[in-house]
Amino acid sequence: MKNSLTSYPAWQALEAHYREIKDTTIQTWFNSNKNRGLELMIQDVGIYFDFSKHRIEQKTIDLLIDLGRSANLESH
Repeated sequence: MKNSLTSYPAWQALEAHYREIKDTTIQTWFNSNKNRGLELMIQDVGIYFDFSKHRIEQKTIDLLIDLGRSANLESH
């Protein structure tokens, strides 16, 4: 039987991160990082993704990648 995602330490780290950033406004992030719009943007194969206007930061992305690796997502 496979483990539930919520049982992974990477999930716990993501939950802790959420508690740290949940009250931070997007405006606060833009004010503290003038390059946020560029740093949290991905453009590939003609598709433009802008994560800057979401409650996310680079650490969030890193933790999501860790969770995917923990769940062996790459093999699927």
